[in-house]
Amino acid sequence: MSVNRNKQLVANRYRNKLIKNATPSEKRFTKLLQCCKTKPKFEFQKQWIEGEAFYISDFYFKDSKCTIELDGTHHYKQPQKSKDDLKTSYL
Repeated sequence: MSVNRNKQLVANRYRNKLIKNATPSEKRFTKLLQCCKTKPKFEFQKQWIEGEAFYISDFYFKDSKCTIELDGTHHYKQPQKSKDDLKTSYL
């Protein structure tokens, strides 16, 4: 199995864990999107894996290519802030 395929499998497992353990903000935002009655409905993916670095975004809207991150306070402290800055540059 290639190194890239291994990374993809690890990223998918981590993605599934993040979906199961969604933060209260992520749960509220998901419910808000699901309750939206507009046509066309918002089609979104939770914990979207992006790029060769396997960045995971909280929400991704395919039609508009929009990524939304709902960050908690730990995202403002090192080392997470540096990781988030790289992710933001990539996205």
